[in-house]
Amino acid sequence: NEAKEIPIAIPRFFWQGSRPYRLTLPAAMKTDETDTADTTEEIRSMVYELIRRIANIPDDMPIGEGTRLIDELGMDSLALMDLSVALESAFQKTLPAIDTLVTVRDCLRVADGQVQESAPLPPATWFARPFRDKLNMPGAGNIVDIFLQQYNRHPREVLLSDRTGVWTRRKLFLSASLVAGYLRHLPGARIGIMMPSVPATAAIWLAALLSGKTPVFLNWTTGKANLVHCIKLTNIRHIISAGPLYEQMQRQDILPMDLTYLLIDQVVKNFSYPRKALAWVRSYLPYRTRSINVPEVAAVLFTSGSEASPKAVPLTHQNLLSNIRDIVTVLNLTVKDSVLAMLPPFHSFGLIVMLMPVATGVRAVFHANPTESARLTALIADFQVSLLATPPTFLRAMLEQARNTHRLASVRYAFVGAEKCPESVYQTFASLCPEASLCEGYGITECSPAVAVNRPGNAVPGTVGHALPSVHTAIVREEAGRIAARAREGETGMLLVRGPSIFHGYLGDAPSPFVTFEGHSWYRTGDQVSMDENGRLTFQGRLSRFAKIGGEMISLPQIENILQHTFVQQDDTRAHPEEEEGTALAVISSGEDHRTEIVLFTPAPLSLEEVNQALKSSGLSNLHRIKRILHMPIPLLGSGKTDYQALKILLEQHPPHATA
Repeated sequence: NEAKEIPIAIPRFFWQGSRPYRLTLPAAMKTDETDTADTTEEIRSMVYELIRRIANIPDDMPIGEGTRLIDELGMDSLALMDLSVALESAFQKTLPAIDTLVTVRDCLRVADGQVQESAPLPPATWFARPFRDKLNMPGAGNIVDIFLQQYNRHPREVLLSDRTGVWTRRKLFLSASLVAGYLRHLPGARIGIMMPSVPATAAIWLAALLSGKTPVFLNWTTGKANLVHCIKLTNIRHIISAGPLYEQMQRQDILPMDLTYLLIDQVVKNFSYPRKALAWVRSYLPYRTRSINVPEVAAVLFTSGSEASPKAVPLTHQNLLSNIRDIVTVLNLTVKDSVLAMLPPFHSFGLIVMLMPVATGVRAVFHANPTESARLTALIADFQVSLLATPPTFLRAMLEQARNTHRLASVRYAFVGAEKCPESVYQTFASLCPEASLCEGYGITECSPAVAVNRPGNAVPGTVGHALPSVHTAIVREEAGRIAARAREGETGMLLVRGPSIFHGYLGDAPSPFVTFEGHSWYRTGDQVSMDENGRLTFQGRLSRFAKIGGEMISLPQIENILQHTFVQQDDTRAHPEEEEGTALAVISSGEDHRTEIVLFTPAPLSLEEVNQALKSSGLSNLHRIKRILHMPIPLLGSGKTDYQALKILLEQHPPHATA
């Protein structure tokens, strides 16, 4: 056991290269009895409790920092594995390797962030001088055409990367063309894709388009019932996934089993050598798409299902490419920029980030799990990432992880959306990244997704900025379900949008979301916004998130914002449940007309008296009073948004007489 072999990494797939390489072993940690871990009593207490529980150590048995986990506590390899998982989960730290946990002191240092994962550094090609001086701005055509035009000019250009290596345009095309040949012979016009945020997913997306099939990106976090609904709605018969993800979903009994799952690691393994050789030769020849019947729809996504069953949203090539052009323009991105791609592609935000390198050449660094904030901040530092695109929930976790470090020094912009950005995130970001811009925006899946965003250097916290260059907006007052007139300056009204990034309608029998106003067809967003004298938009909430009480429309997001500001962002003496649960509180309404009540969900120990006093002090009327509080964690969707549909179910399970 003392003579350890140096571990060798053997590439599993052809796109990972062919050369084995040595892994770097983490440096051994000190076990000197006189050495003491410098950590807080809270961390120390939690670590000791974890060790006692996992090793089944009685409370009266003394444990010191120098106590050896194997020799003295009798922990075997399985127990050490359980302990490492528990430490990573409880403290959101990355463990270098299990064999670094020798003593209790080692556990304390891991929990306190004093020991981090020794990950392979980016290859020199990642930092090589770009082939071009300016980014390619996608013009007319489809995604495949635009990618191949750039591929024929710069096949060796580095586009994608993760910890396993870099992907050039040639590698991406080679992988996509190989998989496309396999998909082309499958029955059906659409193909399901259930993949995390990894470079191979971009290749599979291109492969589907090259094979003439419409890609349908499925959300495996939405629950089995919604997943079955989405599969039936799009009539898909085959789903491409990855072995580890598929096995995980099987264990959780998420997957419907009446269709065929194609595991990409197994599919690629079965490709013959002549087939691979032919694809390799073709990758060195100019390629055209004249003979390829690329589908008009570039991707089918689904609405979040936070308040109703998901709807299928077909997005065309024009929809997505026009949104990319706007984003690159307003953020002033250059060939030197790189973006962190960690949102799954079933999220419209994640899909547009995945498209950016394919369409423009902005490089992307991938990571499959957006909740692993320690690994994400390490990626940002190692790859010198300049652009973050994320919901505020995940950005907040990364900021907390990066405190007292320089891991975010390369960040120029953080582009946040999908939910309202708390004031505390603005403040923390400003303190850790004083030279960078935090640009909050607003988007909808049906709009590909970005509609408006604050511009770098001109961001106003609390607003979502100006509409993108190609997006036209109108804010209207509605009466009895009909448009009455345009809203006045500063007045809250229904947001209507039109432009090339707006989709053309849902699949299936969902009602049309379009209305006619001033001679144009507009997409009715269902969102309430206001606009100031400078044209800057402020999101006020979903129309469905208003409660009608006493004849007045009561904004539930407004109540949430006040309570967040009062009890989460300012009170440092209170526990911050949002750091553990992902979000601190949520407000929904129940009942109808005179029986309507407003209910607060929160894991925090808040009382009715103090929350209603906070609302009263903020100037809200008694119509905004909270009637009940249910003390429980807030359920989240895979996108990080609050799952209001799940909250409604929980509310039904807790009628007024069963208040928690």
